Amino acid sequence: MMFVFLRPGFCRKLPSDSTSRWTPLPLANGWSLPTPVVDLHHQVNNHARHTTESYTAAKGGITALTHALAVSLSGTARVNSIAPGWIETGTHQETAFVPSNESDYLQHPSQRVGAPDDIACAVAFLCDERNSFINGENITIDGGMSKLMVYHNDCGWEYKAR
Repeated sequence: MMFVFLRPGFCRKLPSDSTSRWTPLPLANGWSLPTPVVDLHHQVNNHARHTTESYTAAKGGITALTHALAVSLSGTARVNSIAPGWIETGTHQETAFVPSNESDYLQHPSQRVGAPDDIACAVAFLCDERNSFINGENITIDGGMSKLMVYHNDCGWEYKAR
C-alpha cells in the first residue's frame, strides 16, 4: 500500500502541454522540496515463516519498489518505506482479542509492543522537509524484535510442535 502525503500548496501540476507528473514548488530561498512518499508494509520482508513465500516476496517487492521509485522520481519525490513489526491496533474492541502480555513484551528489546503512534511519528519524520536527505530507505520499526533471536524457553515463549 502506498501513501502520498501532500501539504496544500506544496506541489503543483505541470501545464497540460507538459508531462502529468507533479513537481515541487520552489521555496523562497531558491530550493524546492520533492513530495514525500512513504510506503507501509509488514517487516516480514526481513525474515520468513513457513508457507508464506508469496506474502514475503510481495513485501520484499515493496522494498525494491521503494528503492527504484526513489531513483526514478529523483527531484520530484522522496520515496521511503516503513516496515512495522508487532503493532497493537484497534482490535481491542473485538471479542476474540487477546491483549499482549509480559512474555510478548520480553520478546522486544524495547520491552513493549508497538502502538500506531510509533508508526505515525516515523511517517511524520520522513515527511518533514528537514529530513529531505533521507531517500530510498526502508525503516523497520519493531522495537528491536527482528534483532533478537528468541528460542524455546526464552522471554517466556515456548515452542509447541504441531
